[in-house]
Amino acid sequence: MHSIMRSTNALCISSKDRWLLMANTAHMGGINGVLRCLLNGATVYLFSFFQSGLNDLEDYMETHAITVFHAVPSIYRLFIKNLPRQADFPDLRLFLVGGEAMFKNDVELFQRHFKPSCKLVNHLGCTEFSGYAEYIIDHDTVLEEDIVPVGYPAEDTKLSIVDENGKPVENGQVGNIQIQSEFLASGYWRDPELTKARFAIAGKDNQRAYLPGDIGKIRPDGCLVFMGRNDSQVHIRGNRVEIIEIETALLNLPEVEETRVLPFMRAENETALAGYITVSPGQTAETKTIKHCLRTTLPDYMIPDKILLIDKFPLNTNGKVDLKQLPKPDWHEQENPVASVLSEKKKSEQQNRKSTTPVDESEKVKDVYNTIEKRLCRIWEKLLGQASVGTKDHFFEIGGDSLRVIKLFAIIEKEFNLTFPPYTIFQFPSIVKLATLIKEKEKDTALIVLKSIQKANQEPIFWLSCGFDPGQVPLVPLETYWEKRPDK
Repeated sequence: MHSIMRSTNALCISSKDRWLLMANTAHMGGINGVLRCLLNGATVYLFSFFQSGLNDLEDYMETHAITVFHAVPSIYRLFIKNLPRQADFPDLRLFLVGGEAMFKNDVELFQRHFKPSCKLVNHLGCTEFSGYAEYIIDHDTVLEEDIVPVGYPAEDTKLSIVDENGKPVENGQVGNIQIQSEFLASGYWRDPELTKARFAIAGKDNQRAYLPGDIGKIRPDGCLVFMGRNDSQVHIRGNRVEIIEIETALLNLPEVEETRVLPFMRAENETALAGYITVSPGQTAETKTIKHCLRTTLPDYMIPDKILLIDKFPLNTNGKVDLKQLPKPDWHEQENPVASVLSEKKKSEQQNRKSTTPVDESEKVKDVYNTIEKRLCRIWEKLLGQASVGTKDHFFEIGGDSLRVIKLFAIIEKEFNLTFPPYTIFQFPSIVKLATLIKEKEKDTALIVLKSIQKANQEPIFWLSCGFDPGQVPLVPLETYWEKRPDK
């Protein structure tokens, strides 16, 4: 309740608000979003990109006169980059984003597209305490650094930076973020070890303190800058991910002997995961097969974008794995069935062990004669950053993820003038299958398709259509009357 009170006061939430929520309601951010609305008498609109797609969102916001847009930064970027230069949302007053890092160009996009009365709020929180810092941005805000600060302490909250021994550090120095408040939980349920590691008594007033595992620094003006995690957690598309869970899932596969999973920053400020594995003696490993197996136990956002097979892990002078010496993944290179950084000897051994099937080069783009397939191939190549794709390649096995699914069907709608819900990809995951679906859909829509052109704040549209059956009532008298009306 105190968390809802803090955000209500900070964001001026009222019963007049119409809140567009795209956060996952299975996570604390989504739960808090629902409660903020219900406890303030506001209206909450749950919108799923994966079910409804990207291109309908603009009309949806206008139709429902949305006042607050709440999403993770990756969804925010997708939406805003799909808009015309000057968007017109007269009721929109607030963009609330959090769960991932925000960057200077994200703010510039906001300032370019939205009216001066609209504000952008970047915030940082955790499940254990909800939002503990927020940074309100308007059209006059000037950022000197590329990373957007997460702002100032929330109401009834004190923030400090401490070293590994819990001692305060000077402003500007990087360290562990510590939250102090009278409204902290007492600890974790039946987990005294974790409680001892994360909760403490701090300050002259012996107030309860919590270490969320975030690192950062405090500027001279008291503004907090988030610098990442100090443990094995990363945020992927707004979801908190434990690296060790992915590594455990990989080690459960019989072909994996040893593994490490590392986060990297891709283009457009997207965090991506690369999994490095050594193959168990006597086993063979294919990157596509490994990803397929992982999907049976892990959600989409936890599947590594790249799987790299290596001979062995490099060690440092202390005998520990030297992560800095691991080869960096090439995000634009399509993964080979037997991956890239194995020695020639190892590759030969793997090829000899497994039953090989000849590669059908007709699957490649150069041999595709079908027009729809050609167009889809070009779309996939650009979207996934691949030099070429096969018409039978599985979307998720060549770099696709949930965000790129949303982009894909937004592009398909513009390219083919056909609308499909993004979850269609699960049933039609290859170009061959998707092309077949598009062909069938084009047959069904061979007649003129009536598109919704009703906009918010527009007079109702009145349609007159001639009858197709004999004996219908003629419309000429009604048309004549309408033309003579002075207010037509």
